[in-house]
Amino acid sequence: MSVKKGLSKDLQKIYKDNVDKEHQSIVDRLLSLKEGEEQNDTIRPRPAYGKGSVDDMMFPIQEKSKDLLTRILKGYGYIYVLEGGARGGKDVFAILAWTIYLMTTPHKTHLALGKSLEHALLTILHSGGFGLYYTIPNGVFVRNSDSGAQRGIYKFKDMYGVEKEILFYGNDKKNDGEKYQGFTIGSTYINEGMTQHLNGINQAIQRMASSHNHLMLITQNPKGQAHPFYTSFEKDKLMSIEEIELMEYIRDRYKMDFEKREKEIYIEADKDKKEFVSRFCEMKNVASPKYLDQDDAMSLRLGLRDIDVHYDKTITGWTIQEFYPKLNKDHVLYDRSMKKIVGYNRGGENPNGVLNAYNYYYYHFTVDDNIGMTQMERNEFKKEFKKGSALYLQKTMGVRKTAEKAVYKEFSYKNVFECDIHDFDNSRGTMRIIALDPGLNHETGILDCEIDFNTGTTYVIQENLIDYKNQGATVGDIEDAFWTMVRSRKNRAVDMVIIDPSHLATINHFMERGIDVTPANNSSMQMRGKDKKYANLNQSKDVLGIDLLKYAFDIQKIMINSECVNLINQIESNEFEFNEHTGNIKIKKVNDDVVDVLRYVLNTAIGGTQYWIDEGGEENGNALQKILGNESTQGEEWNLDRVFEHAQRELNKSINADAIYGQGNEIGNERADGLWFLDPKW
Repeated sequence: MSVKKGLSKDLQKIYKDNVDKEHQSIVDRLLSLKEGEEQNDTIRPRPAYGKGSVDDMMFPIQEKSKDLLTRILKGYGYIYVLEGGARGGKDVFAILAWTIYLMTTPHKTHLALGKSLEHALLTILHSGGFGLYYTIPNGVFVRNSDSGAQRGIYKFKDMYGVEKEILFYGNDKKNDGEKYQGFTIGSTYINEGMTQHLNGINQAIQRMASSHNHLMLITQNPKGQAHPFYTSFEKDKLMSIEEIELMEYIRDRYKMDFEKREKEIYIEADKDKKEFVSRFCEMKNVASPKYLDQDDAMSLRLGLRDIDVHYDKTITGWTIQEFYPKLNKDHVLYDRSMKKIVGYNRGGENPNGVLNAYNYYYYHFTVDDNIGMTQMERNEFKKEFKKGSALYLQKTMGVRKTAEKAVYKEFSYKNVFECDIHDFDNSRGTMRIIALDPGLNHETGILDCEIDFNTGTTYVIQENLIDYKNQGATVGDIEDAFWTMVRSRKNRAVDMVIIDPSHLATINHFMERGIDVTPANNSSMQMRGKDKKYANLNQSKDVLGIDLLKYAFDIQKIMINSECVNLINQIESNEFEFNEHTGNIKIKKVNDDVVDVLRYVLNTAIGGTQYWIDEGGEENGNALQKILGNESTQGEEWNLDRVFEHAQRELNKSINADAIYGQGNEIGNERADGLWFLDPKW
């Protein structure tokens, strides 16, 4: 079996797009190395940079990459995000900038993260012939493991002859960050940050905390605006326009004072370096540095670099309040470095409206930035996508847009709101619903929702996503998680508990403990002397409520707390695929354990199953408009009792009670096909 066939489908595509015949043997050996084996090709092709992108010494000429490198070397920022459309050259520029940083920084240990180890090797070490294996051709790659964690190490010498290493790891799982916990790291390179787990990225930030002029480079293609990278990671690092304007005011007002003081330090540093050179030459018994042998000359340069680092630490350590004493101790800029304020540039020249912040810089790339392509090649690439479509905006323009295969393309940042779970205002008589999709063999999703029936708006207040696999967990553990969520808010009263009806053991467990349960997407009937409710079996439970969610997202009748990062991520990543043989469209049942719970909530409490998709006169009108309203009825009240009463009658007519009784214990079991015929307007 070839190396390529042993890769996942995603990696096979990267291999196909990034490995040509000139590099194939090198890459195949890199991917085939076994534990303890190393690779050190004596001849490696020089990266084929486009004309006008770098000079003869591989220093960037291209405007964005030159600005990026300048800021990195001057220490004006910490986290640099390079985002944009496909074929924009993000990794080409970022790896080159990282290479120059690696060759000059005093830090010896660094980190490279991909979705998997193989992904990191393909996109960072190789990167279509522009990776570290070619920009630092003296390096040796070794495949090994540490405490059972698979990794690779790229060992090389910097421009001072100092030996350094880059640790390569995969980072797509929740606990992957534990692999490099405990290391002190100088810099981190992250390819396709949108696909990696935020725990691992945050762990890397912690590993760099004690390093001077530390650096994190993140390259990625954009996703929808509600992706957790934006709502959870980036959002915390951005600043308000008032804070940005204050930084600019301090920069412009006190820049001359800073530079005057900085000049005095540089004079002192130059004096220190001259004395060091004199003492070093005297110790080596030579009249001038030009008479030093190669090793001694390298030691001299290394000593001079250490002096530069010492004085740079002094300058970086000057706080803002030393120049602008009006800052309150609680202000976000208090005790921050004045050097970074003097070097601040707000940026913002991008379609996503991202402004640079203190320590966070955003660079936007499109195919037009790719100097290695001709204008005709750029034009041809753009024409691969329908102009104005989600894919066109995302792939060519780098806009944060949900792609066309997203099930919930109507979902946007307008459906996200800020909320402390203790501060939600339920004085309007909202109904609190806690819904569960239990699982001992898959992740258990739990949502805490409030529904305002006066406006038809569902608010998702908090979430929980628990993996009970290999924990020996029982339904009792699921109940404990339920009570934890119930008690986490000031309002502990719960009006309705909804559970996936296929999980009869969980339903029975809850009811035996006096918790009244409403199985999701229900209809009422008598069974064994009790009023029990079971799911409509005429449709697959995997797709019930999808259209309702889509419509509700579109008119902002679903609002999700920005803290519900798992739910937002799953909504953004929920996709469908087309079967060319059957002509059917199928929802991908992957990563949906909390988005399913949201479907259950709306379909049970709001939907009325079949009634809301009917069209007709006043009596059989479109219940979507009656229940959710439209632009002209948002915020108004309507007669919900009448709507739900009629919806229940229509539902009862549609279900064959005898057929349901005949299902026995199979009531509500999932269909295996999960097929869903999408509305043509998709």
